[in-house]
Amino acid sequence: MNFVKTDNDKKVVTYPYLLADIMSDNPKTSFPCNITAELAAQWNVFPVVEEPKPIYHERIQKCVRNSEPTFDGEHWTIGWTVSNKTEEETTQYDADLSAEIRTDRNKRLADTDWWAVSDRTMSSGQTEYRDLLRKVPQQTGFPLSVTWPTKPS
Repeated sequence: MNFVKTDNDKKVVTYPYLLADIMSDNPKTSFPCNITAELAAQWNVFPVVEEPKPIYHERIQKCVRNSEPTFDGEHWTIGWTVSNKTEEETTQYDADLSAEIRTDRNKRLADTDWWAVSDRTMSSGQTEYRDLLRKVPQQTGFPLSVTWPTKPS
């Protein structure tokens, strides 16, 4: 768990702040092995609860944890900021996704290369499967939507 050190007006002084930092900041004070939240509060150190990451559209948005927690009158929380990606970031996302899918496709093809050795005859299902794998990048919606062919037994 993260902590925040504040001033007397509940303004952030240090975040993140570790409970071990209380001992470092107060070398002439004796502390118990386990510092409770109540004891830490005496030094204006409070636990920070991380809010769940919001749902966002990963292709066109980015989600970044806020740099400082906020106080709602009872608890300190650290939230997230969702913002739109630039056109360049979206283009890079598509390129990365395309490369990832092509790598997956290539692995699937490599896993079936033994079907195509010269002393073996592939079944029509095996031939069709390998052809469909090669055509994955030509699918409508690629790379955002891919339908993988079913591998024959």
